[in-house]
Amino acid sequence: MGISIAHQTIVFLYSVVFGAAAALFYDVFRIIRRRIRHLNFVVMIEDVLFWLAASAALFVFVYNTNSGELRAFLIIGAVLGAYLYFAALSRAVLLVLGAVFGVFIKAVYILTRPFAFLLRPIIRKAKSGAKKQGKFLRLLKKLFKFKIKSVILSLGIRKKSRRVTADEK
Repeated sequence: MGISIAHQTIVFLYSVVFGAAAALFYDVFRIIRRRIRHLNFVVMIEDVLFWLAASAALFVFVYNTNSGELRAFLIIGAVLGAYLYFAALSRAVLLVLGAVFGVFIKAVYILTRPFAFLLRPIIRKAKSGAKKQGKFLRLLKKLFKFKIKSVILSLGIRKKSRRVTADEK
């Protein structure tokens, strides 16, 4: 049994809205990346999580609106909605969300500042853990004799610089 043109039109418009909503959700990720520095590895994981969430949401959307039948006009509508959002609204939304996120970060900073003395031991433990990871990766390099420079860089571990004395020059 086929579906009517009116139903297809409504579902197409819903898919345009779905695409714009997915693009808005991606802009939230962009704001977080701009305000909080991420390692490349973390950015990659965030992108994978976004696409998994968007795919799952698209599946649920198609299942609920079109009885699970994936049709080309649904995909075209979602892509069109994302394109229209990025072309028309993304810059303004990024400015507004950036300002809101900035105020939120400042509020969290102000509220947590009195408790900073409680966080200092946790931060020290995290730094020592990062140093231990660096030692472990250098041991792996010696054992397996392969280059793990990209792993060390993606984890943000830096080697200690060696000072050159006057005798070595």
